[in-house]
Amino acid sequence: MNSHMGSPCFHGKWQRNKYVGVSLVGKTLAVMGFGKVGFEVARRAKGLGMHVIAHDPYAPADRARAIGVDLVSFDEAISKADFISLHMPLTPSANEILNEETFAKMKKGSEL
Repeated sequence: MNSHMGSPCFHGKWQRNKYVGVSLVGKTLAVMGFGKVGFEVARRAKGLGMHVIAHDPYAPADRARAIGVDLVSFDEAISKADFISLHMPLTPSANEILNEETFAKMKKGSEL
């Protein structure tokens, strides 16, 4: 039995439809928590051509502005994002931050 039967290159033909993805260019990423890791994720996302917004009530605005990131409210971040990346400690209050009400505010088709 040929071990390449499930391969997208079966018999030398490239089956591009096996690798359909989403372009990140121009999409909005909401970084929830703008500490060391959130900052680095935001910096890399900017390098991929994404618009980045962040929510962190303790983050200094000048640090975000330095890499072209807008600090926004929680509701604005949730409602405007195409992608949401979580970078916050799991505390009792953070554990309850994502609920039915939050999911209802998310942009249709957004990814968490």
